[in-house]
Amino acid sequence: MIFRRIMLRNIKSYYGKHVIEFPEPVRGKSIHLLGAPNGSGKTTLFDAVNACFFALPNDPKLRANDLSRGVDDQEMEVEVEFEHEGQTFRLNRRWVRRPGRPATGVDGVTLHSSLQNLNSTDGDITDDEDVSNFIDSLIPHHISHFFFFDGEQIQEYTNSSKKSIQDALERLLGLHHYIQLRADLERTVAPQLREAMSSSNVGEELNDKLKARDSTENELRDIERRRRPAKRGAAESKRELATLEREVDQIVSALDPQLQSERQNLTETRDRLGVDIESVENAIKRLIPDGLALAWFWPEIQQATNKSLGSKATFDLEGVIDLLWEHREGIALALGETSPAPLRTALMSAVGVDELDAGFSLATVEGANELTQKIRQANRELWAAPDKLKNLKTEYERVNRELAASSPLHESSETDVAELRQRLQEEQRILSRREKQLAEFAEREKQLNQAKGELDKAISALSAKNSEFRQITDQLDLCRKLQELLRNFIDDYRQTQINQLQGVFNRKFRELTNAPELIDRVTIDRETYELSIIPRSGTNLTALEQSAGQREVLAFTLISSVVELSNRQLPVMIDTPLARLDSVHRDNILTRFFPYVGSQVIILSTDTEIGREQRRQLHPYLASEHHLVRDPATARTTVEDGYLVE
Repeated sequence: MIFRRIMLRNIKSYYGKHVIEFPEPVRGKSIHLLGAPNGSGKTTLFDAVNACFFALPNDPKLRANDLSRGVDDQEMEVEVEFEHEGQTFRLNRRWVRRPGRPATGVDGVTLHSSLQNLNSTDGDITDDEDVSNFIDSLIPHHISHFFFFDGEQIQEYTNSSKKSIQDALERLLGLHHYIQLRADLERTVAPQLREAMSSSNVGEELNDKLKARDSTENELRDIERRRRPAKRGAAESKRELATLEREVDQIVSALDPQLQSERQNLTETRDRLGVDIESVENAIKRLIPDGLALAWFWPEIQQATNKSLGSKATFDLEGVIDLLWEHREGIALALGETSPAPLRTALMSAVGVDELDAGFSLATVEGANELTQKIRQANRELWAAPDKLKNLKTEYERVNRELAASSPLHESSETDVAELRQRLQEEQRILSRREKQLAEFAEREKQLNQAKGELDKAISALSAKNSEFRQITDQLDLCRKLQELLRNFIDDYRQTQINQLQGVFNRKFRELTNAPELIDRVTIDRETYELSIIPRSGTNLTALEQSAGQREVLAFTLISSVVELSNRQLPVMIDTPLARLDSVHRDNILTRFFPYVGSQVIILSTDTEIGREQRRQLHPYLASEHHLVRDPATARTTVEDGYLVE
C-alpha cells in the first residue's frame, strides 16, 4: 500500500479543505517529511489519518468537538487515496455533528463511510462495517500501532505488561487462534460438559466425586496462574544477582588483575561443577524409572501387598514403590532366574509375607526376563551415581568457599563492595523464598495430580453402567486431551516463532544501538515478551539497561522487526519521531531506521527534532517535503511545500 493523497476538511485547525499530495514512488526515496512547530496540527493530521482507517460506528475516533471552530458546515471529513496491488482506492470518512448531542460522546457525531475502487466499475462500498472489514484485511487493527505510532509514547512498546503490545505480538506470530480455541475449551466447552455430567442421573456418590475433581482441577489451574509470576520473579532475581556479581567483579578486577584472574578461574570451575551436578541428577532421574519397571509382575505385587496389609487397607502405590526400591537388588537378581521361585522369595521378603498366591506363574518371570539386562545396567549405574554426585557437591562447596574467601580489597573500595555484597545476600534471600514457593507449588501440584488420578478411577468405575454419562465422560476426556495438545503446541510454536523474531530483532538492534560491542544478544521472554539485554562476558550493562535512549532503541527495533515479519508492504507514519531520543542514537535512527522501515515513511516532525543537519542526513532518501503553517491570528493551519529548514 502507498499513500497518494490525504485530504482533511474542517478538523480542528484545518479550517476548510486541505490536500497533501505524495509523488510517484522512486526507488531508494521512501521518506516524506512534514514539518511543523508544536501546536501547528501534526498530531491532528496523524489522528485524522488513524480515524480514517480505523473508525467504527461505535468508536468513530473523532468527536463533535473536533470540528473546526467557527465553521457553518456541521461536518468534518478525511479522505485518503492509496494504491494497493496495482489498483487505486479512495477511502472517505465523514463525521456529521448531531444537534443536541454531547460533544465528546459517541453519540455526538454520525459516521459516514465510502470506499471506491478507481480501477473498477463496481459501486462504492458505503456500509461502515464492510469498509472496516476491507481495511482490516489490508492493515490489521491489532498491528496498526506498529505502522502508525507516536514517538512520545514509543517506550511503551518495550513494556511487556501493556496488553495491546502482547496481544499484537501473539497475533503477529499466529498464536491468537490457538490461544482462543484453548480458552474456549476451558471456559465454555468443558464447563458445559461438566454441567451435563452434574445433571445426569448417576447417583449422589458420583456427583460428589465429580465436584471433588472439578475442585481439584480448579486448584491446579490456580497453582499454574500463581506459579507464573513466581517464575518471573525468580528469573528477575537471578538477573539482578548476575548484575550485582558483575559489579563486584569489576571493582575487584580494577584493583587487582591477579585476583580477578583467580576469581575468574574459580567462578568458571564452580559453574562447570554446577553443570556436572545437574547432569548427574538428571541421569539419576532417568535411571530410576528403568530400575522400577514393575508392570510385568504388577498383579502379583498388588495381591501380595494387599494381603499383607489386610483386606480393609488402602493400596499405597508410593509405599509399594519405596518398598520395592529398597529391595531392588534382590528383585533384580531374582528376575534372571528361569523359575518363579527366586522371584517369589524376593517378593515375599519385600512385602513381609510367608507365602504368595499359587497363581504366581512362570509366565511372569518369562515376561520379565527380556528387561533383566536393562534393569541390571540401570542398577549398576544407580549404585555409582550417588557417590559421583556427593563428590561433585563436595568439590562445588569447596570452590564456593574459596571464592568467598578470596583476597580482601583495598580499603577505599571495601565499603562499596560490602554494600554490594549486602544487596547480593538480600537478593539471594529473595530468590530463596521464591524458589521455596515454587517448590511448594510443585509439591502441592504433585499431591493434587495424585488425588485427581484416584478420583478419575473412581468416576470411571461409578459411571461404567451409564451409557449417556460414559459418552459425556469421553467427550470431556477428549476436551482435556485437546486442551493439553493445544497447550503443548502453543508452547512449541511460540518458541519457534519467538526464535525467528529474536533473530531479526538482534540483527536490527546491532545496527541501531550505539554500543554493539557491549552486547551479546537481546532475548525475548516466551510468555511475557519482555526484552532483556544480555551483556558480553565481563561487561557491566547496568547504566545501558537503565538508559531511556537504549529503551527507545529497543522499541524502534521491535517496530522494525514486526514490520519485516508481517510481510506487508504498508506505509509507516510517525508523529514526533525523535522527541525522547538522546542525541547519541539519533544518527543511527535517521540513517538506519527511517529509510528502511517501510516502503513509504511519513514523518511528522518539529525543527528541534529534524533540523538542518538531520535533514541533510535524510536528504538522499527524501521523496517529498511539506510544512504546516498555523496563523496565530485565526488559529488555522495550511499546508505548504518545502520543509521548515533548508
